[in-house]
Amino acid sequence: MKVLVIGAGPAGLSCAHELAKKGVDVQLYEASEFVGGMSRSFDLWGQRVDLGPHRFFSKEKKINQFFAEVLQGEFTMINRLTRIYYKKRFFQYPLKFTNVLFNLNPFTIVRILWDYLIQRINPIKNPTTFESWVTNRFGKKLYEIFFKSYSEKLWGIPCSKIDAEWAAQRIKTLSLIGAVISAIRGNAGNKHKTLVDEFAYPKHGTGLLYEKCAEQIKENGGKIHLSSAVKKVIVDGSNQAKGIELVDGTTVEADYVISTMPFTTMIKGIDNVPQPVQDAADQLYFRNTILVYLEVNGTGLFEDNWIYVHSPDVKHGRITNFRNWCPTLYGDKKTSIICLEFWAFEKDEIWTMDDEKLSNIAKKEIGKLNLVPES
Repeated sequence: MKVLVIGAGPAGLSCAHELAKKGVDVQLYEASEFVGGMSRSFDLWGQRVDLGPHRFFSKEKKINQFFAEVLQGEFTMINRLTRIYYKKRFFQYPLKFTNVLFNLNPFTIVRILWDYLIQRINPIKNPTTFESWVTNRFGKKLYEIFFKSYSEKLWGIPCSKIDAEWAAQRIKTLSLIGAVISAIRGNAGNKHKTLVDEFAYPKHGTGLLYEKCAEQIKENGGKIHLSSAVKKVIVDGSNQAKGIELVDGTTVEADYVISTMPFTTMIKGIDNVPQPVQDAADQLYFRNTILVYLEVNGTGLFEDNWIYVHSPDVKHGRITNFRNWCPTLYGDKKTSIICLEFWAFEKDEIWTMDDEKLSNIAKKEIGKLNLVPES
């Protein structure tokens, strides 16, 4: 059996890894010169960083086995510290009861509990949007403080236009009562998957997992073709994918083709796609990420792994401090690399800004949060 896999991100690599391990003739094609996709790591200013923060945590036994098998012990456990920045104050995440009491005035706390009570008495029937689902679960005030601004900054559309299914999938096991009880207990026994206090992390960046995965694919007889963009998927008369054509015109035949490339790109690379399918694909669009890295002359800036920025008066939405992840990332360097995440559509002004403008915005905004001394 010969299988072609398109895309060397986490999905494509793990797929090719399992196939090669079982003796399948597998060939993986990647448009860029790197493996790992949006989860890769790279060297910067004598240190190692990721494309934004990537922690590893799963309740799925097979996935944990895959992680351990590929890394072969080259990972460490990281104590997680993340906070939410809101109205010039930092909230521990997961919530800590005394921290919440200290940061919110009594009127706001009463308002949160009152809105929650009203919502429980008179819930929204069949909530269809992110806004109505979260309001139903937590009350209006808590939704406005900890969900609205960040979510709209991330997705670029009002929460009233985001489907409720996204909220249900993402935060289905979290509740206000559960969060308060957990906060009072100091989060002992916290089982919610986004609130784990410790996570596994490869010693040389999250990309190490995918670099080792690629090595093991080759060791098992598989082939990886980098800088090999796929132009189209070749489909036979019975609508079966039977090969690919590369941008340079090369064609490769196979028994099966597995694609992890963007769906819209794949649709454009198939002949005779039904018009309704083409029209539907043309309506899909992407929210882009801009990562701005700053090297700061200091090592004790702030102790968080990353911070969620809920403040509407700055453009970025999350800050990562790679100094607080793993010592093997920075070695003997006496500087810290922080990463600010901006999200944009291609029509947005920030998407076309040059690097100097973006870095100036990042430096100005980091100053607004008082995270880095101006000196």
